[in-house]
Amino acid sequence: MEGLPFINQEDIRNKLIKDPYVGFIVNCITGKDAVEFLNFLETEFNVKWSGKNNLDVNYNLWDTYKERMCYRLEDKECFFGSLNYYSSNYDYKHLTIFQYNNNNIKNDIKENFENVNIIQTKKRKIFIIEDF
Repeated sequence: MEGLPFINQEDIRNKLIKDPYVGFIVNCITGKDAVEFLNFLETEFNVKWSGKNNLDVNYNLWDTYKERMCYRLEDKECFFGSLNYYSSNYDYKHLTIFQYNNNNIKNDIKENFENVNIIQTKKRKIFIIEDF
């Protein structure tokens, strides 16, 4: 599945503060992303696995589907499955699938350049416009 919209910790925080029971799906393409994402959910929002067990980052199950690993959040519980499963299963069509990307490139750019405006599209393409 190409062109998933990106989501970072700030976006997730905003979603969960607005509605702690909101549902969405997050694709983690690396094991590092999976550990970071699950740790964030547990420490900041006390999200549990669907069986009410703690989200143990050492038990992230990323190796099951590797770059196609997805975590589904609904009702403050976390489930897992493959990107193929969630993108093709009618029961989840109402949930948006995001790709986890916590790199805050906009802040990195602003720290290194003065007088720039940054425009970021929904697909996370970045345009840098220098002010003269």
